[in-house]
Amino acid sequence: MMSFLFRLPFPLQFTGQIYILSVALLFI
Repeated sequence: MMSFLFRLPFPLQFTGQIYILSVALLFI
């Protein structure tokens, strides 16, 4: 999953990481 994000262009990579972090915070 993380390796997939690293292949994206920078803006999508940034928003993707924020999205994953927000989802992870919901599950904590």
